[in-house]
Amino acid sequence: EEEDSWQCLVDPFLSPEERSSLDLDNSEQGDQDDEEVTDRGEELSEELTELLSVAFKKPVSADRRRKLATKYPRPSLAQTTPPSIDKSMLSLIQKRKSIIAHDRFLSKLQRFASDSIGPLIYLLRELQSGKGVPREKAVQAIQTALCFTGNAFATLSIERRRSILRQLNQQLVPMAEEEFDNNGKLFGDDFGKRAKERTDAIRSLSKSSSVFFRLGDPPTQNR
Repeated sequence: EEEDSWQCLVDPFLSPEERSSLDLDNSEQGDQDDEEVTDRGEELSEELTELLSVAFKKPVSADRRRKLATKYPRPSLAQTTPPSIDKSMLSLIQKRKSIIAHDRFLSKLQRFASDSIGPLIYLLRELQSGKGVPREKAVQAIQTALCFTGNAFATLSIERRRSILRQLNQQLVPMAEEEFDNNGKLFGDDFGKRAKERTDAIRSLSKSSSVFFRLGDPPTQNR
């Protein structure tokens, strides 16, 4: 029943072939090697669970990320900096704005993913110095690294939702950035209801606008 209720959210202008290609039951849910990786870690304390739940739920603001990155800067190494597109390759794709825009986004994700290097290198350097690291400073560095990792994780979740919604219905794409519960599902059980409310509201607004413009049309002159 739940699957059927979601079908009404698919853009009605999609062709039958495009609709059939959206059948998720026949698609592989990740590589087999990835599926075999299971969590076998120890049970986390309530404090750590809350920390991870907050850090991985939604991206941090640009201002907060900038402040944390300034406190724990990444090493100035080519290996830890997102590589730029080669000039020879750029000349081939410079007119393909969609390719450049997508690469720019992936480059941003690389920066987010490598942000955690800063606090980890700081902690490693302090430990290697042999002087010891104050507990408070060590905790702050580790928490910052988790915050950076959560930022990249949450940003990727948004992009996964956006990528799927873009294929289903363009009107739903803005919903990708709404707040979702981290319950192991990309969209959550209530997404169908929320999406229907949005499409109904857009449809209602569209009808109202249409009536408004018809009423506002100047009367035709009889000649």
